[in-house]
Amino acid sequence: GQSAPPPPLLRTEDVLAAQPRRLFAACCATQAGILLLLGPVGPDLLRLQLCFSPSRFRAAVAGWRPGGELWHFRAHFLLDAWYPVLYGALLVHRAAALLPAGKIRRRLQALATFGACCDIVENALHMHAAAAPSLDAAPDWLIVAAAAAATTKWAVMLPVCWMLRPGSG
Repeated sequence: GQSAPPPPLLRTEDVLAAQPRRLFAACCATQAGILLLLGPVGPDLLRLQLCFSPSRFRAAVAGWRPGGELWHFRAHFLLDAWYPVLYGALLVHRAAALLPAGKIRRRLQALATFGACCDIVENALHMHAAAAPSLDAAPDWLIVAAAAAATTKWAVMLPVCWMLRPGSG
């Protein structure tokens, strides 16, 4: 007779069960790396993200030196380019773990994905601006579009994170 096949080394359900822990660890490590890379720019980042005024944006970055603040701003995108994918996936997994299948779970997962996509758009716009020798050269439309993407991201993600916070299940 034939012998039974050996059990798989990795079972799908074990891999899926481990994903939220791995995603959470990756999010924490990535966020810590982003903060380290931002250095002196970190405290101003939220204000810059949400700045709809091109003149105020340019005034805030006017003193940034290419080897100093501008370098830190550019460098943080090495990790921030991946961060929305990680936290978006984590929130989708969290919704699946907390909520029964249905409209509410699908909507929260869609909102988490949409918010992460807004972050990706914001990052792409800011990376485009940072590719110039100086952020002062960023066109008005880019500054306003990046602020709109960031504002939408925060408006969507804060309630989603609140609804999926630990202890909310």
